[in-house]
Amino acid sequence: MLLSYIIRKTIIQLILGGALSCLYMLIRPHPAYTLAWPFAFLAAWFFLVAWFIFLKHDGVGVLNLPKSKKHSSITERFFKKFKTRSFIDYVDTEVENEEILDKKDSYRLKLISNCLTAVIFLILSIVF
Repeated sequence: MLLSYIIRKTIIQLILGGALSCLYMLIRPHPAYTLAWPFAFLAAWFFLVAWFIFLKHDGVGVLNLPKSKKHSSITERFFKKFKTRSFIDYVDTEVENEEILDKKDSYRLKLISNCLTAVIFLILSIVF
């Protein structure tokens, strides 16, 4: 189950990275620049994101900002005052949920897919 999520996320990241690399090649500042530059940047970017996810999974927050109690009370009052109907109020049939990953599996999925994407972009930057 987790493997299909990892493959799907990695493929999406590779497609988006490839599109950004092609866009960079259209507007590159010097003709001597090759595809190695954007691929190396994307590899470094995905390694950085994977590192942040690892820190978050380990319990260390990157930006631990305290939540404002005043802000949360304002939003709670707003949603209590203006409660909107949800889609489920209008449906007669039961909604079947997909398999939802818990927090630990979600962090593991993001970490593995970002590392895998970074390794693929690193290999592509070495090849090109």
